Amino acid sequence: MSAQVIAHYDPKLKTIVATDASNTGLGAAMFQIQKDGTRRPVYYASRSLTSVEKNYAAIEKEALAMAWACNKLDQFLRGLPFTLETDHKPLVRLMGVKDQVPARILRLRLRLMRYAPKIEYIPGSRNHVADALSRAPSGLPSRIDVMLVEELEASTSIIPSIDPMIEEIKEAQQLDAVCQEGQNLIIKGWPTYKTDAHTAVHPYWDVKGHLTQSKGLLLYDQRLVIPSNLRLKLLDRIHQAHQGIVKCQARARRAIWWPGMSKQIKEMVQGCRQCRINSPTPVEPLQPSTLPSKPWIKLGADLFEFQKKNYLLVVDYHSRYIEVRTLDSLSSAFTVDKVKSIFSTHGIPEVVISDNGPQFSSREFQEFAKSYGFQHVTSSPKFPKANGEAERAVGTVKHLWSKTTDPYLSLLTYRATPLENGFTPSELLMNRLLRTTLPSMPETRVVHKPPNIAEKKQHINLRTINNYNQWHKATLLPELSQGSPVYVRDTKKQGTVLASVAPHSYTVKTETGVIRRNRSALVDLRKEDPVVLEPNAPPLVPMGAEVLSPKN
Repeated sequence: MSAQVIAHYDPKLKTIVATDASNTGLGAAMFQIQKDGTRRPVYYASRSLTSVEKNYAAIEKEALAMAWACNKLDQFLRGLPFTLETDHKPLVRLMGVKDQVPARILRLRLRLMRYAPKIEYIPGSRNHVADALSRAPSGLPSRIDVMLVEELEASTSIIPSIDPMIEEIKEAQQLDAVCQEGQNLIIKGWPTYKTDAHTAVHPYWDVKGHLTQSKGLLLYDQRLVIPSNLRLKLLDRIHQAHQGIVKCQARARRAIWWPGMSKQIKEMVQGCRQCRINSPTPVEPLQPSTLPSKPWIKLGADLFEFQKKNYLLVVDYHSRYIEVRTLDSLSSAFTVDKVKSIFSTHGIPEVVISDNGPQFSSREFQEFAKSYGFQHVTSSPKFPKANGEAERAVGTVKHLWSKTTDPYLSLLTYRATPLENGFTPSELLMNRLLRTTLPSMPETRVVHKPPNIAEKKQHINLRTINNYNQWHKATLLPELSQGSPVYVRDTKKQGTVLASVAPHSYTVKTETGVIRRNRSALVDLRKEDPVVLEPNAPPLVPMGAEVLSPKN
């Protein structure tokens, strides 16, 4: 052939291989950029497709053209960098991703690993040489080509399975109009524009490069495509162990696929009654206690045991000043008497917050609160966080006492130690500094004016709230209305909400009586919504009937 038609090969020049595939053949052309900058052809090749290859998906034929061309031009390409051009854009991505790809494309990609191509997409209008060669192939498949086909079929053939579900899916695909249209487009090729395809297959458009068919089964990479009439059945199988959203989605992605599968799995898990009942107790955003404007206005009270002795603890919300009294008896009368002794020293507060222990929920304590003129607020049972100030003070006292033999000196030390706001509890409560065993000048114990800690306290609260909510991934739970069905976590019984008695606290009627619980202890049973599949699912057509055709 004349040098004016085809150039001589030069390994020092930039090499380009253009490939294309049609329904009848494969075409390839090798070009080199000459010293004068012109692009000259060096080699032409084409061959027809075997009867097996004609059933490949369009994207598989394009990948086959790449592998065949490189194998054909092996003596020119091996060991040298070159550019591999294709007019099939989805193939460029599949040849480079690490995710799962269709089995035949994966095998052909392994074939290309012996070379060092740079795969690029070019419009079909610029790939006219390879396109013409593929439409009018001049050669027949060689023995090596036939062996490659046998290798592909052997590596991608579906192993016979005794699972009857495989055959059920295959039969359902044959009866499903959308699956049949998808297989039809895989063989004939997808249209250039999405609007030219039938609206029923639009959900498959963005993943058309992943769709193949093998042995009569429609596949997404190596996963089974599930027709619409089997999806609810497969959703039940996915969630049969009641795993979480991420686990169910990961399990499904290993075997099956359909448009919107991950979203439907999420909705199914979120709507599962059994999963909601047995889910971990949610953590709500931290609700800090409001700082009283003055000391000894709002108190927290609690009982605790230490070294086989019982104690009453009272803490001031403003100053965190702690008072502790020994309880020789756990009766309400004895508890009230000890609280009175503390009030006689510092005065009567406006609000006292405690848990629902028998000493505080008794009629005697209620009468004491009424006669002394303070408001008694109780927290939700089984939820000590609602009385967090007193609970934290109990922890502080136990921590101090476990390391000393003189509990009174340890309490004195605590009261004289600056808090995070820079002031001591005694300074905030009594506007004076206490004298301790630590020597200090008398002048340093003089406080000239009451400290204002509101701004500092607000800053500390904001920082604490942000850290707590981020660490615990706190979620604000929706409020419950009267009559809402709920599940009580600690009693493991169902009930009905009667009323909201305080923020995040509800009374619930169960089969054993009326109880009070915090919102986090109640599972809302109102959200049992069914999984809704796509409303415009196409009607089923009998096997052998005409499938959907692209709209005009």
